[in-house]
Order: sequence, then structure tokens, then C-alpha cells
Amino acid sequence: MPRTLLPCLLLAALWSQGCAPAPHRWYFAPEIEGLVVEADKPVASSEVRLVSRHTKSDARGMTDAKGRFSVRPLRQFVWVVMLIGDPMIDFQVEVHRDDREYLGFVMTGIGYTPKHLKLTCDLSAPIPPVPGMSDATTYCRRVQ
Repeated sequence: MPRTLLPCLLLAALWSQGCAPAPHRWYFAPEIEGLVVEADKPVASSEVRLVSRHTKSDARGMTDAKGRFSVRPLRQFVWVVMLIGDPMIDFQVEVHRDDREYLGFVMTGIGYTPKHLKLTCDLSAPIPPVPGMSDATTYCRRVQ
């Protein structure tokens, strides 16, 4: 069997499934930075957690004395890229403070995950659910 036959068969199999070899980092959730306050006062030493249903890993950060935080993106190295269809977006930000969990921000849908997101979270001002888009009360607003 010629040496070029196996790579050609592999490429043909990938193309037939709507895939192409293109090593890259796939983003399940963006890098997130922001501010956590309660009644306009900074919330220090709270954990901010970024999770996605599309990966088993999560990313965590802590608020500083001024309530600021930064969380790394959820990403993974993949060898192929899908050529057909759009990817799913599904991640959320949680704020953990004094044995209480606040659902900060939720993003779901079809398309590509932004690479960076900036949030302001006010734990004293819940944001009611938007009919037809979400059924959850959240505490963070997108700034950027």
C-alpha cells in the first residue's frame, strides 16, 4: 500500500463527516473579568466560578479587596474543525459568598463564544428572568 494512501483516506473520511484537520483551541467559555458588589460596596474574598456543560473542567477566581475578579477561559485543544453547522454556546458564571451561591450570568445559544467578557455583579439587585430567553434570576450584567 502506498504511503500516501492512508493520509488520503483519513482526509476523505474527515471531509465526508463535515470536518477538516485544523489544530486549534476551542473556547467553551470566555475569559471573564469584572466586579462584585452588594449595595454599592465591594465584596471581597468571594469565589467566582465559570462552568460549561460542554466540558468537565471549570475555572475559578477570587474577588480582591475592591471586589474585582478575573477568571481564565474554558478552552481545549482540538485537532479538527467542523465545517457544517454552528457550535453551541452554554456557560454560566456563579458567585459563591458565605455558603450562598448566586447565579451570576448565563449565556446559551448557537454561535461562537466571545473570547472576553466583562461583568458587573450586584448581589443585592437580582435581575428577573427574561420571558422566552431565560427562566433564571441572575445577578450580573454584561458591561462590554
